Amino acid sequence: GVFDPPGFLEIGWWIAKRFWRQGYATEAARCALEHAFRKIRIPHLKSVANPGNKASIAVMHKIGFQQKMSGFLGDYLRFPKYLPIVTYSLDNPYLHSSAQK
Repeated sequence: GVFDPPGFLEIGWWIAKRFWRQGYATEAARCALEHAFRKIRIPHLKSVANPGNKASIAVMHKIGFQQKMSGFLGDYLRFPKYLPIVTYSLDNPYLHSSAQK
C-alpha cells in the first residue's frame, strides 16, 4: 500500500448518513483507539480518507491523529483511476510513556 510500515494497523469508520453529525464516529473511534492501545497494546494506528471527506478528517484530528502524507491509492484491477487519499497516524502514547519511565 501507499503507507504500510510494519506494525501499523488501520482504523476507519462508516456511518449511515442518518447518523452523521451526532458524534457517533468520534465516540466509536475513541473507544476503539483506547482498546487498541491499552488492551491490545498496538504500537501504532493509521487512518486513510479521501481529502474531500472533511468529517472523517475531523474525527482523525479529534482523536489525536496527525497527517503523515497525501497521495493516490490505485488498484488498477478494481479502479480505473487513482483515488486521492490523505494518511494519518498515531503512536501508542501508553507504550511510549512506559518506555520513558
